[in-house]
Amino acid sequence: MLEIIIAQKNDTLRTLADQYHIELQTLLDANSHIEFPDQEITDMEVRIPVQLTSPQTPPVCYPEMPAAYLNHWIPLTPLEKMAAEEYDALVVGSGAGGSAALYRLCAQWQNKGKKVGMIEAGGLLLPTHAQNVPTLEVERFQQYFLSPNISTPIGWELPEFPGARLVFALGGRTLFWSAVCPRMNEAEFKDWPISFEDLLEYYNKAEEVLKVTQEFTEDSLLTDIIIDRLHKSGFPQAMHVPIATDVSQAKFGKVHSDVFFSSISFLAKSLNIHPFDLSVHSRAVQVIVENNRVTGVKVLTWGGKTYIIRAKNVILSTSTLETPRILLNSGIEGKAIGHYLVNHAFLEVNGELNRFEFPENLGNLGILVPQTAEIPYQLQMYGRGGAFFYHERRVPLREKIPVYLQGFGRVESRYENKVTLHPMKRDIFGVPKINVNFSYSQKDLELINYIQEKMKQALQGMRVSIQPGTEICLRPPGLDYHEMGTCRMGEDPETSVTNKYGQVHNISGLFVADNSVLPHSGAANPTLTTIALAFHTADYITRK
Repeated sequence: MLEIIIAQKNDTLRTLADQYHIELQTLLDANSHIEFPDQEITDMEVRIPVQLTSPQTPPVCYPEMPAAYLNHWIPLTPLEKMAAEEYDALVVGSGAGGSAALYRLCAQWQNKGKKVGMIEAGGLLLPTHAQNVPTLEVERFQQYFLSPNISTPIGWELPEFPGARLVFALGGRTLFWSAVCPRMNEAEFKDWPISFEDLLEYYNKAEEVLKVTQEFTEDSLLTDIIIDRLHKSGFPQAMHVPIATDVSQAKFGKVHSDVFFSSISFLAKSLNIHPFDLSVHSRAVQVIVENNRVTGVKVLTWGGKTYIIRAKNVILSTSTLETPRILLNSGIEGKAIGHYLVNHAFLEVNGELNRFEFPENLGNLGILVPQTAEIPYQLQMYGRGGAFFYHERRVPLREKIPVYLQGFGRVESRYENKVTLHPMKRDIFGVPKINVNFSYSQKDLELINYIQEKMKQALQGMRVSIQPGTEICLRPPGLDYHEMGTCRMGEDPETSVTNKYGQVHNISGLFVADNSVLPHSGAANPTLTTIALAFHTADYITRK
């Protein structure tokens, strides 16, 4: 290989041989146009042989390995290790209320050296809302959720509450909820220990974190046309459904892996702001109280081992049916524990719209007719195809658009509707199973009939025909999955279980943060209100 240069003044082949460390004869052989090594060659072309050397291989460098490994999609802490700690706050249950309380504790205690823990009776089922899983579209979603291996149909043993179904898994029923997030009507707060105005701040915070929006159906001509029909037929409050979905545009590489909100999102946010310990397959069976103050929780593993997790504050968030069970099994005194069970009277009908009455680009269908001070019920309408979640499957063109309409009615809070411990039956942990006494009052039945008539009015106004072979029906109690009230908040320990902060009466450090604290059912989906109250409870704990 040769390099050509232009000789400078006083250059000779001899001087260039010295300069480039080349044998003089080699340089002479490459430049036959130059006769002598000392010849004047100023401004002449000179061919310089380039000595090729073997390239030096860069050193091998391995990527730096993490100091510790994760065996699951979320960090877990063995119960043995948790039993060696004392927590400033221990959350029992990871559903909407428990995960919201955990998130708020972590946010308020950031960089303050506080120890926070959470235990969950179930395991790691899904790392996100089921509707974020592309394979679980409408039919497969139902097949998966209703499998007894996934959700527990406890209503099969409860004749008066046969529709009840719980999810024992990290995230609880928020892995499968509709994500519909209306606020409870202000009129419901007239005899609550906390006012609507006091809770307003926490409603705002909850809606911000959950990303509650009406944009999910915002550009849908189908929804707009049906809302207009409802406005003209006696339902002026009809609106696009508010739903906890992240529909914002992705920017700067942010991955939207949790479009539909679940408790897993709260756990993820918590991990990023404050460390906490988490143990799954850890069944809380008893709250430990000494001198009217909580000191910890007795926990059993599925293998039968027993641990005591010590804590200065315990937040029970195990559901309306399970939280009173733990309190009763712990010997906690309280006349109202387990009583005042309410749900929503739940009516439903499958309907059809005439496809040719709508533009070609239909869009999705999601409508809410919220409760008002004068109207003690709520209507929800979904479509197309019976739901408004779609993934890979294309919806075929049809002459009729299938939709379904739901009605939720307020249910009276009555002492005789209750959860109690079964005198004979026990679960695999040795804890008594529950009995449920539940019935609708005469006032409830009158409201149910009224809702049925209003649903008929809405169907007529929307020009929806009932699908052949079906009719408006009342779902079995518990099938709404909105049970509430068994640890209701209030000022009188005779008729309530907790105060306005969710603290169990006369027991310092013991709190409840799930649907069970809601004093009344109202007609709105309860999750947003439960999360707002859980934020309120967590703030009270951190202020203490």
